[in-house]
Amino acid sequence: MPPFLHPTLLFIGLGCVAIPIIIHLLTRQRRQPIPWAAMRFIIEAYKRQRRRLTLEQLLLLAARCLLVALVAFAIARPLLSSVTAASRSARVVYILLDNALPSSLSNPDGTTPLDAHKQAAIDLLATLDPARGDRAGLILLGGPVDPAVVPASADIPAVRRLIEQATPTDSAADLDAAFSRLAPELAAAPADTPPVTISLHSEFLAGSIDTQRKLAALPARADAPPHTILISPPRDTPVANVSITGVEPLRPLILGNSPAGSQADDQVRVHLRRTGPATSQASTSLVKLRLAAPSSPRDAGASPDLASADAIAKWSPGDRETSVIISIPTVSLVDAGPSALIASIDRDAIASDNTFRRPVLARRAIQVALVTPPRLSLAVTIDRFEPADWLRLALSPQPGDSSPIRVVDLDPRAIAEPSALAGIDAVIAPRPDLLDDRAWTRLSEFVSSTGGGGLVILCTPPGTRAHPWLDQLENKFSLRVPGDREASRPAEPLSLRPDTSAALLALLSPELAELVKPVRVIERLRLDPPTDPSLALLTLSDNSPLLLIPAPAESVNAAAPSPRPPARGTILLFTAPFDLAATDLPARPLMLPLIQELVRQGVGGASASLASFAGAPVTAPPDAAVLAPIPSDAGPQIALSASPFAPRRAGLWRVQDSRGSALSLLAANADPRAADTSTTTREQVRAYLAAALPAGTPDTQLAFTDSPSPSSDPTNPARPAPDPRSPLPAWLLAAAALVGVIELALARIFSHARRLSPGLSASIAARNTSRTSARATAPTTEHQAA
Repeated sequence: MPPFLHPTLLFIGLGCVAIPIIIHLLTRQRRQPIPWAAMRFIIEAYKRQRRRLTLEQLLLLAARCLLVALVAFAIARPLLSSVTAASRSARVVYILLDNALPSSLSNPDGTTPLDAHKQAAIDLLATLDPARGDRAGLILLGGPVDPAVVPASADIPAVRRLIEQATPTDSAADLDAAFSRLAPELAAAPADTPPVTISLHSEFLAGSIDTQRKLAALPARADAPPHTILISPPRDTPVANVSITGVEPLRPLILGNSPAGSQADDQVRVHLRRTGPATSQASTSLVKLRLAAPSSPRDAGASPDLASADAIAKWSPGDRETSVIISIPTVSLVDAGPSALIASIDRDAIASDNTFRRPVLARRAIQVALVTPPRLSLAVTIDRFEPADWLRLALSPQPGDSSPIRVVDLDPRAIAEPSALAGIDAVIAPRPDLLDDRAWTRLSEFVSSTGGGGLVILCTPPGTRAHPWLDQLENKFSLRVPGDREASRPAEPLSLRPDTSAALLALLSPELAELVKPVRVIERLRLDPPTDPSLALLTLSDNSPLLLIPAPAESVNAAAPSPRPPARGTILLFTAPFDLAATDLPARPLMLPLIQELVRQGVGGASASLASFAGAPVTAPPDAAVLAPIPSDAGPQIALSASPFAPRRAGLWRVQDSRGSALSLLAANADPRAADTSTTTREQVRAYLAAALPAGTPDTQLAFTDSPSPSSDPTNPARPAPDPRSPLPAWLLAAAALVGVIELALARIFSHARRLSPGLSASIAARNTSRTSARATAPTTEHQAA
């Protein structure tokens, strides 16, 4: 017997076959006969016709039972493909299920594309028979790719359960990674292994596939039939969708400490993108922005708003991208620590990309440690200023509690103490030549383990020709500082170049050309320009850097001790001393905004490094142990391992150490690449996938499921699987209708509606008369008996 799509309905229908039998038995109940002499001759005629009457009744009963059985078989929908494939070989099917961000698109009927793809995959599994050696595998395409069942397994019910449990991710589909994972399995298969069918279920929207990226090639099968790729048809109806692609505060550090009566607003730029048919229309989007401070790990997980604001983003016809600047009030900020800017828009086709989270630091003030030896007397005139005096003046031009940057002097000999840098956000060392080995070790720990990483600014000390402290910098921080270790004086004073692409100085870029004009440098360390131009924040006219971010070491001598892990914080190096004998920068207008921006952007930059997109790996701080979701009921806690964490869903997590102390926040947002709801054509999909097949593969091995005949071989799983929503089997319905007509004809032939033969009429009359007489004489007989 072939398998059925609805076996439960089959059993119920077959049980209904008993209904005509029960009715037949009830009509055959016989009453107690009453002897009557006048009926003797009529009863003898009835007995001669009894066999014929019994045969007629049995024929009608059989026709009625067969009619009920045929209807039951039609409703159960037999899968006759398994009968025709009785002589086929075992099959191996790999189901590639697209559960990326576009699979969560909301259809008008409330379903999602993932629901339809899961049902199609389950229907395909129904055609497999583990008893014949069929096996199935499953790969979920939402990045990072999840090879749920690889290699293929004969446990078909387990594969079905995994398909039913699949949920959409907020990342992009990574078909290349899926093929790369599948290729070794296909290459390692024995030569007698049957050809594999790869069943790909996706909407194939622009956000689902990257046609510019070449897929990993599938291995060829020598002297054997090639593998087959079965493709679900691409979506042909575009859907309008608006997504938030970025939230950029002017500074990742939001300060709320300002003088009384002043208004402090921080500006945040929110980027949006729209796709689908709405791009041809003018419209607006309401963007809401809030600054949230997640509660402590011991609380329920609420995120109270520290500030909020909103703005209207306007779209012109043809616009695919736009942005809006929102001013968020911060005058009443408290010292909230790790916080998050959360932007949101109205819900549309894809809900996950309507919210964007950006970790920031919310502080009333920044604590900066200025590493300088104690002085017996303060400088009262500029000609007696030391580098620490210039830096202190630039950091806090108006000393007092109202200053957003608070400076703390720290003795170089005390920096190695465990509590010396407690509560410090940034360290500035104008005399790094005074730091001993323990102090350098403490600074490296400060950079790598203070939440997302601390800020360290090192300045070239004045009055010194040789600078061996650069070796300590390289060894302790695993950095590379190529160039001379001795200070030199050029023949002519050097000027500053006005161009810079550094993000730390982005706010100074419009005025930088004017600010650098009067600056001259007379003495500096002649270091080599970094290979990455973005690491040179300020460059002198001879192309040597004045301010740079040292690059990580590319290689380490095997005989040298093992270096520490690369720093997560920011390290800045000034190649010229803050001394008027070496440069006039400290006395120029550039000094104040330069130092202020370096500190504000550098301290907040560590929090920005913990913002990523779903599917992309995020490296947590070295001492991070657990990620706690925010709010706390959003999911289970995640224990961190040595490998980077790659979230599949968008969300906000609190980074905690092994003691449960909060270090920073980690945010993952929906991948903007996956939010594109533009459609692709069948030709584009076919060409994209055909590149993964070996050369010479026939076109019939790459087919869409709705093609008239994906394969001429009825045993090939590339043939369309039975659709449970299709009409009932026509041939079974036709057979049931035919049996119904035959039953009606027999019932009429065997009934009294036609002229009866004399013998049969007499028999029926005798039977009816006998029953009537019996009922009439029954009271008399009972009276005589009494």
